[in-house]
Parts: sequence; structure tokens; C-alpha cells
Amino acid sequence: MMRYIQDVIIGGVDGTLSSFSFLAMLKSAAFPHQYILIILILKLLSDGVSLSLSSYTGRKSDNEIRETLQTQAATDLTNPYAAGISTLIGFLAFGSIPILIYHFVLHDIANIWISAMLILAVLFIMGVCKNVAIHGHIDSKSLIGGTEFGLIGMIGIIASTSIGLIIKNIAGTKYHVA
Repeated sequence: MMRYIQDVIIGGVDGTLSSFSFLAMLKSAAFPHQYILIILILKLLSDGVSLSLSSYTGRKSDNEIRETLQTQAATDLTNPYAAGISTLIGFLAFGSIPILIYHFVLHDIANIWISAMLILAVLFIMGVCKNVAIHGHIDSKSLIGGTEFGLIGMIGIIASTSIGLIIKNIAGTKYHVA
């Protein structure tokens, strides 16, 4: 399992950030709640499959290169199927957190910032857990890892909210469904 930590982390960070980023853009652009929820679920599933297939093909390519160059024994190669599944699990598990928070807890624009803080907490915990899984204990590296994941999350949150506000200003003050 240790060999697939990278895949779970990539899937988890991407799932969390892309789901929340899309949520922030849709909320900032004033889409109605029911459309946001449907769009987010469809996006989560399609992006999860896409990312897991990308992980599979990337790991398969790495293995083929290693075999060709004979730099590592075949036993050290990563199972591309397991890598793809690990990425999908991380993406769906962590990517569903912003959707669940939004749907069950927070609906209005003022609370998007509360949701953002919860997402930053999730990313911090994910960063700490990654370091604990690698090093076997919590130490300063774990806290630095958590902080790094949180900072990456803040960049995503600021960018996606800004894009949503720009779209709202270009399209008008309110999104209307015919």
C-alpha cells in the first residue's frame, strides 16, 4: 500500500481542490443550488475516472521505460491497475467532501468561506497523514506537510473564487435558467 500513497495523495488533493474550486466558481457566479449539486456530482465522477485512467497510463508508461532501460528489477515496478484504482479512491473520497459540506451544511454565499476553511482543514490533515504514512510518526515534517497542502488549497480557493466573480460580472448579476 505504501507504494500507492502518491496516487491516493494526487487523487485526494486534486479531488478536494477541483471540487471546491468548481463549487466556488458556481456559487460566485450565482448558479442555483440544485444545478450546482448536479454539476458537482457529474464533475466529480467524470474527473475521477479521467484522473484514474491518467494515473494508470502514466504508471504503465513508467514501468515500460524502466523495463526498457533495465534500471530496476521487474519486482519494483508499480501495478498500474492498483495505481489507477488508488487515484480514483483518493479522488472520489476527498473530492466528495466539498460537495457533502455544501449540500448538507452550507448553501449561501456567506458560508462558502466557512466551507473554504473546512476544506483547508481537510487538506492540512491530508498533508499530515501523508507524512505520518511515510515516516511512521508525527513530527515537524508532518506539520510542514500539512501547512504546504493548506497553502496549495488557499491558492486554489482564491483563484477559483476570483474566476467565479469575474464570470458573474461578465454574465450579469444573476444566472437564470430558462
